[in-house]
Amino acid sequence: MVKHIIHVDESEDYTKLVQEYFKEKLLKDNSSQFFTVGVSGGSMPNTLCPILKRNDPTQLSRIRLFPVDERLVPHDHQDNNVKAYLAHSLPQELSETFVRVEHIDDSKLAVLSFEKSLKNLHPNLNADGFPEFGILFLGLGPDGHTCSLFPGHSLLQETKRWIVPIEDSPKPPPRRVTVTLPVLNAAKNVAFLVTGESKAKVVKEIVEDANKTYPPSLIEREEIHWFLDKSAASLLKKTSNQ
Repeated sequence: MVKHIIHVDESEDYTKLVQEYFKEKLLKDNSSQFFTVGVSGGSMPNTLCPILKRNDPTQLSRIRLFPVDERLVPHDHQDNNVKAYLAHSLPQELSETFVRVEHIDDSKLAVLSFEKSLKNLHPNLNADGFPEFGILFLGLGPDGHTCSLFPGHSLLQETKRWIVPIEDSPKPPPRRVTVTLPVLNAAKNVAFLVTGESKAKVVKEIVEDANKTYPPSLIEREEIHWFLDKSAASLLKKTSNQ
């Protein structure tokens, strides 16, 4: 059974909690050449980019960023997840090595090249051949989706591949690539960053009710960290670490 560890900051500045968590995991991890960090899009660049900028400069060369999902749009399109991060003027060491999804006009090629780029980061692999990325920072939609894994979608049944294409995303744009549930299971650390009252109901249904309708409830690992503002945590019975 997954242990959900809840972090709520009463000052509404939960970025301080995320910063401490990230620093701890970065400094403790020396198991591979790079500390690999998967990031979601949406509003997350606004939260993570200031945190990444505040990192110890001596540690920047170890960090490798990649999107946990990407919209198959041009690199300069407003919907491109990596573009949203680069717009925040990340340190050069991070922006130049940020993994991007290529071949946006061919989803099969996009998947193959993206997976190859991730393998070139040389993550350790678990017994099933899935990458043990250092940390995955995940978002959550009001509908309960994370990455580009949507409730009820057939991609939730994928058990063999790291990356899969999606051509019929319920949320536009429809064409995307995404990591799979086994990748979420294999990562060393998984943290959800969630804000806003519109997410409160689905947070409760995942964390307290284990509602299997939602992809985050299908993640099978020892623990998941949740960094919430007061609004997103408003329906939880407990709002301290559990």
